[in-house]
Amino acid sequence: MLPDWNPRFEAFVEPARKQSVLWRLGLGLVGTLVIYFLILLLILRLGILLFASIGIPFLEIDDLGNEFITPLDMAFAMLTFVGMAIGVAFSVKFLHDRKPKTLLGPDLNMVWHHAKITFHFAFPLFALWILISVINSTPVRNLNVGVWLRWLPLALPLLLLQVSAEELVFRGYLMQQLAARFRQRWVWLLVPSILFGLLHYEPGELGANAWLVIIDISIFGLIAADLTVRTGNLGAAICLHFTNNLFALLFMTLNGSMTGFSLYVTDFSALDTEVLRRYLIADIAAYAVGYFIYIKIMARRGL
Repeated sequence: MLPDWNPRFEAFVEPARKQSVLWRLGLGLVGTLVIYFLILLLILRLGILLFASIGIPFLEIDDLGNEFITPLDMAFAMLTFVGMAIGVAFSVKFLHDRKPKTLLGPDLNMVWHHAKITFHFAFPLFALWILISVINSTPVRNLNVGVWLRWLPLALPLLLLQVSAEELVFRGYLMQQLAARFRQRWVWLLVPSILFGLLHYEPGELGANAWLVIIDISIFGLIAADLTVRTGNLGAAICLHFTNNLFALLFMTLNGSMTGFSLYVTDFSALDTEVLRRYLIADIAAYAVGYFIYIKIMARRGL
C-alpha cells in the first residue's frame, strides 16, 4: 500500500542531498521552532497593543477557557504561521545551502497541477463527510452568515498560509532531509507523520482522547506523505491539508477553542469523551476509505 521510491520522489529529494548530515537537520528544526515562536510572540504582542489602543477586545477567553473564539483572534492565530514558513526557509537557505522553493518540488507547474487534481477529488469527499456528520448530529450556528462571509476573503489565504507552512516543514524539509539520508521507507514516511501528530497533543483539552487524536492526525500526515512520494512535490499534500482544514475550521469545528472562523460548531465538545471517540474512529475510517478510492483513481490516470 505504501509507495515505493520512484523517479518523481528522487527528483524531489535530490536538492536535500547537498547537505544531508543529521546534525544540520536537527539544528534546522530547532532554528525553525525558535523563529516560529519568536514571530508568534511578536505578532500576538503587537495584536494586544494595537487593539488595546483602540479599545477592541483581543484574545477573548470564554467561561470554559476556550481560546480563539472570535474571527479577530483566529486571524492573528493563523497569521503566526508566517513564522514557521520563515523559519524553515531560513534553515534551508543557511544550513543546507539550497533555495527554499526546492521544498515545494522541482517543478512549480506540477505543484499547481497536482493541487488542482487533488482539490477536485478531495472537496466533494470532505463535503460528503460533513454531510454525514450533520445527519448524525445537529450542528450549532457559531457565526452569522454575513459575518462569516465578510471574514472569508481573509480566512482563506490565512488558512492556506497555515497548511502550507506545516507542509513545508513536515512533508517538505523533514521528509526530504530524512529521505536524502535513509532509504528505508519507514523513516521518511512514518517519522514526519508521527511528529506531525504529536504536534497536536493536547491532553488538557482532549483528555482521554488525546492519543486517539494523535493517531487520527498521524494517519492524515501519512496520507499527505504518501501523496508527496507519488507526485514528487507538495501540491497534492498542501491541497489535501487545505481542504481538510477548510471544512474543519471554516464550516464545522469541534465546539471549544479555535472556533473563530467557523460557521457552525458541533453539538458536542472534547468534554463529551465517548461521543468524540466515536467521531474520531469514524474520521480515521473515512480517511482510509477516501484515500483508497483516491489512489485507485490516480493509478488509472497514471499519477
